[in-house]
Amino acid sequence: MNENAALLAAIEQDRNEIFRGLVRIKSPDQPGDTREATAYIGKFLTADGLDFRTIAPMAESPNLMASFDASPRSRHLVLNCTICTRPAIRGTTPVGLLLYLGYVYA
Repeated sequence: MNENAALLAAIEQDRNEIFRGLVRIKSPDQPGDTREATAYIGKFLTADGLDFRTIAPMAESPNLMASFDASPRSRHLVLNCTICTRPAIRGTTPVGLLLYLGYVYA
């Protein structure tokens, strides 16, 4: 395996680990309590040495904000999403993760 392929495999493994853990955390859609899920994501950012801050106008629904330095010639990119999970089937609890054709199924 060449260096690029090894790096891509490591990124995919990290991504899968994050997704698998996240779908197991109870974090109901708004106005639910997403503190545990937010802390879980923050753990990965910290482990990778990425600075972030928590913004929580509503204590039970915190958000994470992070940025990084890119090429001076590139534009600044901001990504935003909600930190909540929904069961794939109403009334069930997500217990795993399947990645298929680029889509995430819990």
